[in-house]
Amino acid sequence: MNEEINRRHDRFITGGSIVYLVGISALMLRHNIWFSPDQFFIFALVAAVIFGRGKKFISDWAPIILIFLSYEFFHGALPAILKFPVHSTDLIALEKFLFGSIPTVVLQQRFLSPGHFSIFDFLFSLTYMAFWIVPLIFLFWLWMRYHQVFKFIILAFFIGLYATFITMTFFPAMPPWMAAERGLIDPIQRVLYQTTAYLTVPGALPTLYQYFRGNEVAAMPSVHAEIPTLMFLAALLVKNKLLILLTLAYSLLTYVSIVYLGEHWAIDAIAGIFYAFGAFWGAKFVGEKLNLIHASAYRTTITSPRGVISTK
Repeated sequence: MNEEINRRHDRFITGGSIVYLVGISALMLRHNIWFSPDQFFIFALVAAVIFGRGKKFISDWAPIILIFLSYEFFHGALPAILKFPVHSTDLIALEKFLFGSIPTVVLQQRFLSPGHFSIFDFLFSLTYMAFWIVPLIFLFWLWMRYHQVFKFIILAFFIGLYATFITMTFFPAMPPWMAAERGLIDPIQRVLYQTTAYLTVPGALPTLYQYFRGNEVAAMPSVHAEIPTLMFLAALLVKNKLLILLTLAYSLLTYVSIVYLGEHWAIDAIAGIFYAFGAFWGAKFVGEKLNLIHASAYRTTITSPRGVISTK
């Protein structure tokens, strides 16, 4: 009886926290505010304190937020200092070799009506805008319910993020919208900027991101493809069928969104997926060697193109 009461209590705490964070996220998006990790930390801390887990949240999440912020800072600052040549024509040639054309151009010519945006245009734009929101809420849910899996997948996130950062630094890649502006491919629309103009007057919340330099030539590999893939792999560890389907659907939606919007090449998305699997196995290796993660966190079986791979 007590065990059942405890389970219901845990579900209430988890559900209440997620509903609260989703509500805050929706309100921010409605006002064209892109949720950043430092803002999430503040709002999530409020939920953790309300439910009596504030101290644990600070000890677990403060280092995480610092690493996310350091990634964003160096992601913009270091490439601006080193200034390696920006790749464009080689990416275009590879796209045409693999697909026979430029997927972004084909998708927009087929489905985009200039001056008239469909529900899919807004769906793809919101998916792109919610890049930090969805993964952070997912991580918060893991932290509440599956702490060992949370620690493992956080390690995978960090390995993946910094692997992409190194690649982006030494291999700057021009995104499709910029290539179109420079006449390197057929014209495309930067749909994201046009759809967000339909939102209410932009709001503003304090964030450290206002002090960070952006990086517009960081298309390869796509972090937007990498992170949802890691979420899917985490769902496999949890072995929750509904969660597996949801994260798979979210991943596929993100892949299509970033290509359709012209923010990434299709090969960027493919590279991001490979980086996610590499980060997953890298976290397993590091976790075992340094005894950072309990083995139960990644005891599962996943399917690969060559068959079934056991991570036990």
